[in-house]
Amino acid sequence: MGCQSLKPTSGLLILTETQDLLNDFIKSDRKGKYVVILPYELMTNDNLRSLESSGKMSGVLTLINGTDPSSSNSAPIIQRPIFLSPDEKCPSCQFGLYRNDESRYIWNPNGLGIIQERYDFPIFALYPYDKPSIKSYNRIINGVQFNERKSYVRFPLKAVEFDALMYAAVDASTCLRRNFCNPVGGYSVYSTPSIDMNENDGKPIIIVSAAMDSKSLFQDITFGLNNGISGSIALIAIADALSRSPTPVKNFQKHILFTSFAGESWGFLGSQRFVKNIFEPFNCIQNKTKPTTSCGFNTGNFGGCTFPCFRDLDFKRINFGNIDSIFELSSVANGISKGPGNIQEFKYFVHVDNENNAGNRLLMQGLGALSAVGGTGAGFVRNASEDGVFRKLPPSSSMAFLEKNINIPAVVISDFQANLSNYYNSEYDDGSDLDVSTIISSICSIANVTSQAVWLHAQNLLSPTSSAANNPISVNCTLVGLLFDCLTVDASCSLFDAFRKSKDDRISHYTGVFQQGSQQLLPRFHYNVLGSINANSISDRKCKNDVDCEFGEICANLHCTNSFTRYHDSYGAGLEFNEKGETTIVDPEKTTWVESVWSDFKFNLFNITSSESQIGELMTGILLTILSIICVIFGKKYIRQTLKLD
Repeated sequence: MGCQSLKPTSGLLILTETQDLLNDFIKSDRKGKYVVILPYELMTNDNLRSLESSGKMSGVLTLINGTDPSSSNSAPIIQRPIFLSPDEKCPSCQFGLYRNDESRYIWNPNGLGIIQERYDFPIFALYPYDKPSIKSYNRIINGVQFNERKSYVRFPLKAVEFDALMYAAVDASTCLRRNFCNPVGGYSVYSTPSIDMNENDGKPIIIVSAAMDSKSLFQDITFGLNNGISGSIALIAIADALSRSPTPVKNFQKHILFTSFAGESWGFLGSQRFVKNIFEPFNCIQNKTKPTTSCGFNTGNFGGCTFPCFRDLDFKRINFGNIDSIFELSSVANGISKGPGNIQEFKYFVHVDNENNAGNRLLMQGLGALSAVGGTGAGFVRNASEDGVFRKLPPSSSMAFLEKNINIPAVVISDFQANLSNYYNSEYDDGSDLDVSTIISSICSIANVTSQAVWLHAQNLLSPTSSAANNPISVNCTLVGLLFDCLTVDASCSLFDAFRKSKDDRISHYTGVFQQGSQQLLPRFHYNVLGSINANSISDRKCKNDVDCEFGEICANLHCTNSFTRYHDSYGAGLEFNEKGETTIVDPEKTTWVESVWSDFKFNLFNITSSESQIGELMTGILLTILSIICVIFGKKYIRQTLKLD
């Protein structure tokens, strides 16, 4: 849902399948109010503003891969476009590393830019994928077809009423002050097999990073398969592969820290908050073991702080100055392309901020060498600037680290070279345009190369001529398939059993909102999985949550576990919580995204009569009311006379 609605709205259902039909509707002299049904690719800002100014539109329903309910083979009535992204042409650039660069590269040239717009009318989506949504879809489409058969002139006609109150007010500051909004965000997760990591141990730190979630215009159908899920699956697969190293990873010359950031699509919420906390000096002003107004949960199990509110202070064990390098997994689900002879081949690209940085060159060359088939050739991991265009970094978590130290070697690994994926931050990023085996093979292949590179680099063994021939590290592709299935198709899988009661097939990967002490489904998933993979030991003691375990232990998969795996707050770097637990804006130049509180969505399909009939019904009602009043008056008079009450 992308709207603000102050009261229920209704209108006649009308379908405009093409730009010409939409233009005809806008220019027509039709009377009354309409709920306009649009294919998603017509949801441009210009079209929406034209509909708004026409005076004929009360709301919009957008078709997302709908099917014709009257067709025996359920053939789509609206084909998916080749590309569609409702995000900006340069996503989050105003908050990124190159925000002051006037010549910054445009990574999303086909972006519609409607996610960030404000529309004072309701916008809803029709996306039939399960029984309830298919039922709703069929009712709406049948209503449109009913109106078309009657040429919109022979009443009664079908209309729809939307009831979805959004409380958003004026701007972020006002909305927060009135408690009508919550900060966009949630909880990131970081984890390391180095159980004894501390800020003074002097060991370099390798960051392996990925985004945890995604965004789109309609949060309930945000899947983010490529932009979100694919990178996080690769990250978990790498952690699992390294956990089976012949030499324990915790004994290497370098620490390996896995970071799964929440809210990256909203101006890098997770990475900027994480970097801010590990980089800046921290002062705990108030620390009480019981929940307070400023901190709504118990901080005792991890030695946290009640103001500023932190569940634990273990992020202080991560010395920013010791960060050695960053491997970031971006969109990696579509790394298979057609090569010579129409043969499928893998192809990935490495993006860096500075090609002259010796550390960047080492990481790029090492990844390329490890991906070479048979140990020879260029390899399927390529330098993104091999086409002669140096674009620097795409939108990525690495930017937050480079803001503080531009010299940190950082590579962003992706399946795109020049442009973000065709369905970047779109509801269409659900994998239906790709073969499942292709997706799993793509993720598995790049995770395998990256895990080998990280394994070598953590031992100072990575080189431009590194070979995978004798590397003992390999990714479990069966695990990749299970993770893919759990996160996209069947969320009732066993990996969710420890902390999820409902058994929905699909889950939304929308970022959500930050609420202290309340972890959403995706953070809990990463916390449990990474906590188990990077466990130093797992006890027989059962638990339901962390407070059931001993100090410093976590509850992973219902067992108390000795693991350096933690949640970390994720919300705008321009926001902070005061002593009353209220969210305030402290720096409007940084990210301050908030989301409105709203009521449950309801819609009602009903018959509507002509205006003449409605006037006739109104006059009849008035006449009956007048007659009733007259009858009451004369009835009372008759009764008094009959009973001689006067």
